[in-house]
Amino acid sequence: MTVPAFAPTVTSLVCKGDSARLPQFVSNLGATTENPGFNMYVLQELIPQTDDPKGDPHGALRSNHTPAILLYPECNYLPWSDVVDYRRTLPNLKVYYVPRAGHYIQFEQPELLRNVIRAFLLDQPDAVPAYESDTDPRTK
Repeated sequence: MTVPAFAPTVTSLVCKGDSARLPQFVSNLGATTENPGFNMYVLQELIPQTDDPKGDPHGALRSNHTPAILLYPECNYLPWSDVVDYRRTLPNLKVYYVPRAGHYIQFEQPELLRNVIRAFLLDQPDAVPAYESDTDPRTK
């Protein structure tokens, strides 16, 4: 089975519990032994390794003033409280809320992602306004 390029095939937002909207090739991945080149569940294997409090990097990161960005999509399975934690941990973090996108922003909003990253790397004005509130934008 050949896996098509993502950007042209993913045309709608798919949130948790809405698997009927997944592109057909994603549903077919479970029926093949071919490596699609990515593993959406690798994070699940890494989480237990990061729960050890002795390895908590928050303290060291609070004194790191390196500029950073975080893009948070409308349909993300990670809670907004994680964004608030990142913001409190990284003093120079800018958060960008991305409507009409899931966790894989590069597939649903590739141009917006590219513009935000380009502006950040080239030290240009923000491509879109940063989201500065600790309130979850999805509840407004």
